[in-house]
Amino acid sequence: MEKKIKKKTEKIIREFFKKTTFDVGVNVEEEANILKVKIASEQGQALIGQSGGLLGDFQKILGRILRKQLDQEIFLRLDINQHKESKEKYLFQLAKELADKVSLEGKEHVLFPMTAFERRVIHTALSEREDVSTESRGEGKERRVVIKPV
Repeated sequence: MEKKIKKKTEKIIREFFKKTTFDVGVNVEEEANILKVKIASEQGQALIGQSGGLLGDFQKILGRILRKQLDQEIFLRLDINQHKESKEKYLFQLAKELADKVSLEGKEHVLFPMTAFERRVIHTALSEREDVSTESRGEGKERRVVIKPV
């Protein structure tokens, strides 16, 4: 991706948050055609929201704004104060530990309700394992991952 696109993305995001009255630092990186936008703010929790809900909303809104203003397909991954990164590491480790337990005991384990992002982390973390499988069950906010022995 062009350096020009990254600069314009950074400018658009800075202007967006300035209009919301939040003071943020913005860092844009590109990795495999995904724009990784890292936001730093002392008001991070207000921007993240409960269980990352606002963070997800900001990502959707900013993705649409960027696609329209840059007139091209943009894949955006927004993180505020490393919230997603930390959550991903935690869930990855949790998945590994629970998979080991399921494999050892031979009983399925039903996790707590999760967002689509969280479920995807669990499924991805265990996708290479041959001793367990994963599936999602439930509807809406009650959707959760089940880790099962093979």
